[in-house]
Amino acid sequence: MNGIRENVDEFKQLFKRSMLWNRMRENNLLFKPKKPKNSNVLYGNKILQELLIPDSIKEHTSTLEYSGKFHQILCASGWPAQIKQNWLYGISDAKNLNLEFAQIIEPVDIDVARSINQKFLDDCRVDEALIQDKGGRISEPLKYKIESTVKRLKDLNSGNEGSFKMSLYFKTSAEDELTLSQRVGILISKIKSTMIIPSQLVFKQMPSHKALMPICSDPLEQFRHMDTSTLVCSLLVPPRAYVDSYTGDGTIIAINKDTGIPFEYDRFDIGKGIRNANVAVVAASGGGKTVMTALDITREVWKDRSVSIIDPKNDYVDLIEELGGEVIKIYEGGDMCLNPFDLVVGPKMSLQSKLQDLPSFFRMMLGSTSVTEAVEPILDDCLIKTYNSKSINNDSDTWDNTPPVLSDLYKIMDEYIDNTKSNDEQKAGSAFLRKLKPFVHGSYSSFFDGQTTIDMANPVTCYSIYNTPDKIKPAVMHLILEQQFNFMATNDVGFRTLYIDEGWSVIRSNSEAIMNIVKTCRGLGLSLYIITQELSDIRESDSGDAILGNTATKIILGFENVFRKQIQGAFGLSNTEVEFLISAKVGEGILISNNIKTKIKIMLSALETELIIEKKTIGTKMSKDLDVSKTVHLFGDLDNSQKDILVDQGFTHFKNGPKLGPGSGDYYIKNETKNESDKHFVLSYLVSEYAISLGLTAEISSHGELCDVELKDASTNILGIEVELGTNNAETLTDKTKRLNEAHLNYNCEGKRCTWVYACPAKLTRKYQDYNIDSFSFGEIKDRIDKFNELNI
Repeated sequence: MNGIRENVDEFKQLFKRSMLWNRMRENNLLFKPKKPKNSNVLYGNKILQELLIPDSIKEHTSTLEYSGKFHQILCASGWPAQIKQNWLYGISDAKNLNLEFAQIIEPVDIDVARSINQKFLDDCRVDEALIQDKGGRISEPLKYKIESTVKRLKDLNSGNEGSFKMSLYFKTSAEDELTLSQRVGILISKIKSTMIIPSQLVFKQMPSHKALMPICSDPLEQFRHMDTSTLVCSLLVPPRAYVDSYTGDGTIIAINKDTGIPFEYDRFDIGKGIRNANVAVVAASGGGKTVMTALDITREVWKDRSVSIIDPKNDYVDLIEELGGEVIKIYEGGDMCLNPFDLVVGPKMSLQSKLQDLPSFFRMMLGSTSVTEAVEPILDDCLIKTYNSKSINNDSDTWDNTPPVLSDLYKIMDEYIDNTKSNDEQKAGSAFLRKLKPFVHGSYSSFFDGQTTIDMANPVTCYSIYNTPDKIKPAVMHLILEQQFNFMATNDVGFRTLYIDEGWSVIRSNSEAIMNIVKTCRGLGLSLYIITQELSDIRESDSGDAILGNTATKIILGFENVFRKQIQGAFGLSNTEVEFLISAKVGEGILISNNIKTKIKIMLSALETELIIEKKTIGTKMSKDLDVSKTVHLFGDLDNSQKDILVDQGFTHFKNGPKLGPGSGDYYIKNETKNESDKHFVLSYLVSEYAISLGLTAEISSHGELCDVELKDASTNILGIEVELGTNNAETLTDKTKRLNEAHLNYNCEGKRCTWVYACPAKLTRKYQDYNIDSFSFGEIKDRIDKFNELNI
């Protein structure tokens, strides 16, 4: 009887799959249609049925045929022990597979979950006991099962985790069976790469098809029990493509690295969880920060928002010109001037606050030691007199008067020194005036001695400071920032973003002033967009952490492994996030806004690629700015065309060269001395350039009786610096020391200071101090030159 029943059941199944059965069913000869158990939504809704249900379906062994296509459905039947975050996106984002998927998730009652896990644990314990009784060794998989189940039970009992059932189905389609077979093979390969075991569901395509329909039905119940954490990692629902709800006013700044969905973000949407509009972009050299900034500028302009860029390297000049903006070039002898005495009515702005800020500005312009304790009271008194000379006082009605200029201060302080009877005041004031003189009567007079000639009202502006002397770049950047802030405080022009490239230089010089602006620009519609690769300069400055704390949006684009701890500590990143940044390709990184972290990737449209990349608007500097008479050029300051020009002129690429301080630098050099190594040649050049930037005279001698670099001040006091790399033996050093002593004694030093020292690697300092007690390391060169300059002023 059992055999007959089995034959009858098999016949029924075959009959149900036959064409005859289908014809009888379509003509309602077997039964009348009735309401399906799980289709409350579909039943009685003919329009919805027509949209979701094809006219006919043909079921083959492992495929379905309907709507003119062949379809095959796979399900997940085996799972790995551990699941990584977003592991399913590698499958769901697959291209050219015509892929559809379904996840069916159902919560499991906590008592049922405990019972299932306890039973599984008991079974494992029994297996463990049997193995031990036989004297066998417990396998690692069994140990792991026991440990993980114990942990899962503990989490369930404590309420830290819930329990769910999840089924996962994938469907791929094609016009013909051959193409379908190929796509199924690719899909199976992708599924297996995630450690999932796929099942092809032979004779089960129709039930699995129901699982793909939006009727909450899972006839096959090919589920796996998951806790909450595992389920979250497995959700195929895409994460948010923007930080806050879409307003239509935001800018698409990148795509989500995991999903490929455009990332829309409106940094000015303050009040919906975004604290302020400030942005900090931190990245290693070549990480993509310039391209990302150019992209952000382009899209802000296309949204009719104002942008201003402080551009130290001419990276954005061509882009701004293409966008119809104004390029303001600030260079020696130019007609662009910034008046540090400008007084604008604004938030926390008064004559008193200006008087308090100006000493900090002079420290930036003249050097950190320029405004000493002895100079401060003299400077304060002279500043007040300078403003009073233009009828400006504490009465706010006078603040609209034409402000004084730098030469007014110079004249008043000169008179103050002539009239004072204090020798200390005369000495301190004269020292300050000597440093101020080049900015009034010397080579820097065009930058600050005059009324401001720069118009802040232009909605798209690039301030090119590429040809501005390095010594005064921080001061120029600070005044532009201050002028922009004052303009936004007194004019209603909508939203504006001020981009500060190489922002570390101005932060390092006057971080407190930057912090005050960062804090108060929130209510002015102004966004500070600080771009830097020097995270250490931000964090080590007095107000660095406060500046980062008042920057709501932070973007990190790739970093070297040596900066792991700095990056992790500064931005609170997990080990996984740090590993991603270290291995990230150009243009990939993490965006942090209000503690929400998103992996992003910079993507450009065809038009943007043409505008930003193909026209070489990024990193382009005109060859006319290249001075081939200089024998040393910093690699990072050159574009490809300039490098080609230098190579044609006989320059060579010197990698991992020295710097006046920690670290190394790359250079293009033309060393024709024949008796100097490239390292020695570059060090001598760097010493000379730094001294010249302070207003000293420097002369390099590659051979002769004097030191490698001889420095002179305005009074012809002399400091000779002999660069040593530690290659000379004791006899040679003794002879050299004797020669340099005699040369400087015989030099015309009557009534003047005339000294010389060795500069050497730090580890050899003590050795060289045996020959010259004042010798110092390369890292101390700048400090020693500063002291020489101050001593002789």
